[in-house]
Formats: sequence, C-alpha cells, structure tokens
Amino acid sequence: MLALVVLVELVLMGSHVSDGGLYTDDWQIAGLEQQLGMWGLFDALISVNRDRPLGALYLSSQAALSGTNTQVHALWGLATHLLSTMSLYLLLRVLRLQAVHAVPIALLVLVFPFSDSIWLWASLIPLSIALAALGAVLAIRGLERRGRPAVAYHLGAAALFAASILTYQAAALAICLLGLVYLSRTSARRALRRWAADVVVVALAVGLPRLIAGSGGSGANTAFVSVDEQVRHARLLADQGVTLFTAALVPIGRPHHRAIVISVLAVLVVAAVLAARAPRTGAKARGELRRWLGLAVAGGLLVAAAYAVYVPGPVAFYRPLAEGADNRVNGLAGVGLVIVAYAMIMLAATLAARGLRRPQAAPLVGLALAAVLLSQYSQRVRQDVRAWDAAAGSQREQLAELEAGGRPPKGTALYVFGGKGVTAPGVYAFRVTWDLDGAVKLLWDDPSLRAYPIFAGTVMDCGKSGVVPIGPGNGNGPLQASGYGLTTFVDLRTDRRASVPSRQACRSLQPTFVPGPVTG
Repeated sequence: MLALVVLVELVLMGSHVSDGGLYTDDWQIAGLEQQLGMWGLFDALISVNRDRPLGALYLSSQAALSGTNTQVHALWGLATHLLSTMSLYLLLRVLRLQAVHAVPIALLVLVFPFSDSIWLWASLIPLSIALAALGAVLAIRGLERRGRPAVAYHLGAAALFAASILTYQAAALAICLLGLVYLSRTSARRALRRWAADVVVVALAVGLPRLIAGSGGSGANTAFVSVDEQVRHARLLADQGVTLFTAALVPIGRPHHRAIVISVLAVLVVAAVLAARAPRTGAKARGELRRWLGLAVAGGLLVAAAYAVYVPGPVAFYRPLAEGADNRVNGLAGVGLVIVAYAMIMLAATLAARGLRRPQAAPLVGLALAAVLLSQYSQRVRQDVRAWDAAAGSQREQLAELEAGGRPPKGTALYVFGGKGVTAPGVYAFRVTWDLDGAVKLLWDDPSLRAYPIFAGTVMDCGKSGVVPIGPGNGNGPLQASGYGLTTFVDLRTDRRASVPSRQACRSLQPTFVPGPVTG
C-alpha cells in the first residue's frame, strides 16, 4: 500500500517538488525565522494564535530546516500528506474494512481535489489528521486488551489526540465521535469511560492554551463572531457542504445539478434500506448493504464534525466552496465526503449486481466506478498543481526583475505595480500584501526593506509627508505608508522604477504607474 501511494504521489504531484514555491504566509514565516531565529519565530506565531502551540513549534522547526528551499518545502508538504493518508488507511483496516475497499478510499483521499491546498501549501492540517487517526488506532487497539496494557494504549491515544488539537483544531469534534466505535467493540460501561476520557482530553487541549497564555492574538482565529453570524455560518457550511458532496461524487457536473444528484442518491438509499430489510435479498447481500449504509452514516458524521469546528470562525474565512488556498477548510471534511461517496458507489454496485443476479460482481463494479472517480480527481489535481506551480514561477520572475534593478537603500519601501497576483482562483502570486514584503526582505537579507504589490482598486495617496496605498489590495493603508525620500515606485511591466522624493513628484508619477488587474 505504501509503495502504491508513493507512486501515485510521484506521478501526479512530483512536478510540484521541482516547480513549486513558497506561498503567502510562507514568505513572512521564512523572513521572520531568518531575522529572529527559530524561537523568535515561535514567539511571533504564538502571539498571533495561542490555540496551536505545537503548530507554532512545527512551523518554526520547518522554517528553520527548510528556509527558502522550495524543493524541501514541497517535499515536506507531500510527506505529511503521505503520513495522513497512510494513517487513515491504517485506521480503516483497524475498523475491519477489507483492504480491497480501504485502498481505493485512501487513494481517493490522497487525490481529493477540493482540499489539495493542504499539501500544495504544506498546511498543518495533514499532520493534525494523522495524529488524530493514529490516536484512534491506539484507542481501538487498546479495547482488545485488559489491565495495564489497555490503559497504556489509551494514554498513548490521549497524547496523540491532544497533540492533534494543539497542532490544529480540525479533528477536535471528530475525536469525540470515537465513543460510538467503542460502544460497538466493548461493554457500554468500559466504552463510556474511554469516551469520557477522550472528551476531557479534547476540552483540555482546546481550553488550556488560552487559559495559560491568555486570550490575546489577532486575525481570523481570535476575531469575535456574533451568535447570529455563527448561525448563518452553520447554514452556509451545511448548504455548501451538500453542494461540494455532489461535486465530489459527480465531479463533471455543475452546482445547479445538485438537486438531481441528491434526488438520485435519495432513491438509491431508500432502495438500499428496503433491500437490506427484505428477507429475499439474501443474508450476504443484506450484510453488504447494511455495511455500506453504516459507512455512509459514519462518513456523514465525520463531515458534520469537521465543519462544525469552523462555525465560530468568520464566514469569509471558512467556506467549503472556496478555491485555492482557502479550500483547506475541507481538509478533514474531505475524508468524510470520500467515505460517503465510496459508500454510495458500493450501494449502487451491490444493488446493480443483485438486479442482474450476479452478486459476486458487486466489488468489481464498485471498484470500476471508484476508478472513474479517481481518474476525475486526478485530472483536477493536475490542473491545480499547474496553477500553483505557475504562481511559483511568476514569483520567481518578479523577484528576478526586482533583483535586476539593484539593491535599494536601507529603509526603502517599494510599491510594485504590474505583477501577477493570481494564477487561478485562490492561488496567489504576491497578491497578499505581506508575502511580497517577506520575499523582498529575504531577497536582499535586509529587514529594513518593505515591498507591497499594487493592484486594481488601490490608490496611491500623496500625503503631506509620504505615500499611503489605499484600497482593497492594501487594507492596512497607514501601516504600509512610506515617507518621501524612502519610497520607490516599480513597474514590472515596463521595467521602470522611480524614486519619490516629494509630494509633487508623487503626484506627477502617480498617473504613469497604473495598478494592473489582480490576475496580471
């Protein structure tokens, strides 16, 4: 299985190792590590998000080891994705799913295209999922033992659960669902004790970091969200989650085909339930149908738990139908969606084989349908890899043009016009204001330099004492202001640059440096 997963990764994703790059936050993180060192970066990350101390330690270690080496960075992302996939495969096998079914599910998770930013961007989420899955494996294995070994197994599971949440909270609620598995494996009393222990571990891992470090921080992770907005967000997550499921099951369709797909699936489920209850179906077929119906329910619960974690977050940040870097919200939910999709495929295959009076053909029919789905996913992943690699290529070109213009004086602020901001929806090439800034600091190893991309909608305000970029592309306007004499306008389209020594010079230069479209 490991060899197969590695082979698929190399075939579909190998080009990303040579052609990928650093993206958005990566530049800022690499720059801070270069300036402050690993522990200084750790302190900076903790000050922004106190909920993920192990995540901050992980990112700091990664930055210290990989620096700006894009090959190492890409390999790191693929390696954690491999770990996550293999951990999920191991969990499926421990849950007594046959290899003939666990393998295709794992491969579908590996190439699931609606959350591929978690490895294209080397996210914390795959590591969090892997730790939670391995913890579940230990917890379930522990139920097979008694005495001290059983306790040791569950203590190990608890440690992995806590590590998962302290890395990234994606699996927090999913861990709490394991009690349902315990109930099916051991006595109710013993299962409830283990379940209660898991809930306590989750509560402590979620709450203790803030109790210890305080409630400080900034950004989406600490923003206050009203109850009304949380209700709206829950509805949006549910609505878009259903749309995403139809796309995951029928990736060649369009969003407005959702009603058709859901109607067909409803008929399929009803038919499966009726067949599973009919004595004439045969004991073996009834067992198969019940297994796939149960797996579909389990996958649905996992999807709900995965999305529920994001309900307290701002609507703008966490949407299942988001593209590019923002599809990371589907990291764990994608696992559940794949499980439900595979269960639906096997239900259809089992019913079709039964109708044709060839029950032994059901696994082959199901695997054939899964292979078609895998092919569709693979095509989308190839497209996404090309888009992310194109963004990295654009970044390299822009930095080369800046470097060719010569090293700016210390303290200079570069306002860069004409660069490409996006190569595909949600795939950024120096689109976010802080990524180019971090890249330029690294380019000349000078933390005093600043650089900001200027795109359509941004106006350069020539104030009395300096320039202030104002607009949607530079929302931190005053923080990105620069005094006259330390300001340079750069146009990458014409290879032109001009210093801005005064307000009069700013006003005369402003019309000739035109912000380009976001897509360049």
